[in-house]
Amino acid sequence: MVYYRPKQKTIPIKTLNKQSPFVRQTLLFEKFQNNQNQWEIVDTIDETAYIDEEGYHVSNKNEKRWHHFSIHPLISPAKDRIVQCIIELEECNSYGQFGLIWGFDKSLKRVNRFTIPVNGKGCSIVQFEKNYKNIFYGFYDPYVSIDSNQPILFEISRVDRYYFFRLNKQLVYISHVAHFTDIGRGIGFYVEPGIKICVKKLRISSLTRNTTSSSQ
Repeated sequence: MVYYRPKQKTIPIKTLNKQSPFVRQTLLFEKFQNNQNQWEIVDTIDETAYIDEEGYHVSNKNEKRWHHFSIHPLISPAKDRIVQCIIELEECNSYGQFGLIWGFDKSLKRVNRFTIPVNGKGCSIVQFEKNYKNIFYGFYDPYVSIDSNQPILFEISRVDRYYFFRLNKQLVYISHVAHFTDIGRGIGFYVEPGIKICVKKLRISSLTRNTTSSSQ
């Protein structure tokens, strides 16, 4: 797979400044204390997924293809929103990537992903077709460096017409929403072969502009 670093467009300063004066309303908060949201529970030759007191553990034992573990929550869609997720890398038997997927329907015809490699060096943000028959948009930054031995906070926020991507609160990329699919409410986790992760928490919140603070 070949990634490219797309030419950056100038982002309006007012858009960047909109990220703090927001009131957040939680739409989904998953601490994996139970399985009320019906995450996949499985134990096969290709994959394992289970919930315990530490979180949601998912493992891809297949040697050839990526796996996903996802749900389609019945939550009200919000134009401006933020997804926050804490993921811990538990095992890795090969060089691969893990992270978040979002914006897809049950057909997985188009999927967005925000992932990092197991060594924490670099990050990828991609819109692709299910089996990588097509890559509609791709970004890779080799200079991002994250300690993958510690739990990692992934953040994807959508503000007006832009997506903001952060790792451990560090802004790593900004892109126009036109580069990503939003055909469904699917949210989940992307795991390449030989990798096991534990998802500690997942929160999805709507962002409503705080008119009181902005008027002061």
